[in-house]
Amino acid sequence: MSSRFYVSITPRPASMNSEQREQNAMRDLHSHESLTGLPTKSEFLSDLESALNMAAQGRASFIVLFINLDGFRSVNESLGYEIGDQLLYEVGHRLRSAMRPQDIVAHFGADEFMVLAHNVSSLQGIDSIIQRVQRSISSPYSLGDELLTFSASTGVVINSGNYNAPDEIIRDGSIAVHQAKTLGKARHQIFDISMYQQAMLQLGMEGDLRRAIEEDEFVLHYQPFISLETQEIVGFEALIRWDRPGYGIVMPQDFISVAEKNGLIVPIGNWVLRQGCKQLGEWSRQYPEKNLHLGINVASPQISQSDVVGELTKLLHKHQLDAQKIELEITESGIIDNPVAASDVMNALKQLGVQLSIDDFGAGYSSLSQLYRFAFDILKIDRLFISQLCDHYDSSIVFVEAIIQLAKNLGMRVVAEGIENEEQFRKLNEMGCDIGQGYLFSKPMPHDEVVKLLESNQCVAT
Repeated sequence: MSSRFYVSITPRPASMNSEQREQNAMRDLHSHESLTGLPTKSEFLSDLESALNMAAQGRASFIVLFINLDGFRSVNESLGYEIGDQLLYEVGHRLRSAMRPQDIVAHFGADEFMVLAHNVSSLQGIDSIIQRVQRSISSPYSLGDELLTFSASTGVVINSGNYNAPDEIIRDGSIAVHQAKTLGKARHQIFDISMYQQAMLQLGMEGDLRRAIEEDEFVLHYQPFISLETQEIVGFEALIRWDRPGYGIVMPQDFISVAEKNGLIVPIGNWVLRQGCKQLGEWSRQYPEKNLHLGINVASPQISQSDVVGELTKLLHKHQLDAQKIELEITESGIIDNPVAASDVMNALKQLGVQLSIDDFGAGYSSLSQLYRFAFDILKIDRLFISQLCDHYDSSIVFVEAIIQLAKNLGMRVVAEGIENEEQFRKLNEMGCDIGQGYLFSKPMPHDEVVKLLESNQCVAT
């Protein structure tokens, strides 16, 4: 199911008489829903309309944050709605605790939230609110026998007198949070007019994507994997780009969701698999001493709807590849969508000899039982937790250390995503993390730049 939470932040009256308090109590009784005890959609929309009226009179400015839990649907599907309801109650409680005393937390649906904040106009103020929300949501949840972790994607709308009705803010906030989710988990985006224009462009994207498959308009860029111990390049992750005629290079976050909705993700994913294996074969022949590995993302439908094992078997033979040099990166949601089919396919892939990597571990739905059920070789820690290592939150450091130790005990190698500074690099190295990936080392690069890097024998690490 799809539903929303909202958090509205409004000024509290300085004082009220007993009659006013009684009226407010009755209003709260009827406006709070039973699952979380939080105000409902109608109450929030009323607050938002009042804020618009005040802003129109020049009495107040405000921002609105749309907050969407990453991967919540998988909890209901895998663990049942009772666990899902417990999680929603806990999220609501945490959000309410994270907000100021005068803030109002309201339930709008199942996995989305909103914040209406008066007199917050600076980027620093916006970032402060987002960080409070992320910290409150991202700490692990212990529900029954499950240990779950979540992140949230956030869209931000800044009202500067350009909105006349709540539905206009809802429209733009929905666009912004969608943009945030396409960037990955635990991201935020501030709405601007270019996002609206981009949403309009996506309406005609399906036909262009079909043509792109036929006309071979996709390209791969490659981001290095770095050994944190030796600071040497040990491989690359293949990342797709679309060279769209008339638009230039289009990033995956701008078209993958369209491909998923329209059944195009399997042919696109198979193209990445073919092109990636071809490229690794060339590198293995040109630079055999480097023993390079290649990480290739595999979408959930490729696991459940395609003969990925047969396709990969042919590619390994065609390009004379060692199967262990292929690392298939599978997200947690990718195996939860159809765990029975995923188990059969992943067992077959293991027999083939390829390496299996659980991607974005710790974001969205995270169950430790998945590490036991599926024979993963590599665990990739989600960038959300890496980004918090330098924020001096002891809980983040303890959590990352626990993940690394768990993976080591299970015989898995550990990759940290999103390393952006020296302090993160140093802490992860001290914790025993094996591989690093992120802008500290290198942004994704086209094939010709990879060749120059490999031929120069230079290291992109610090």
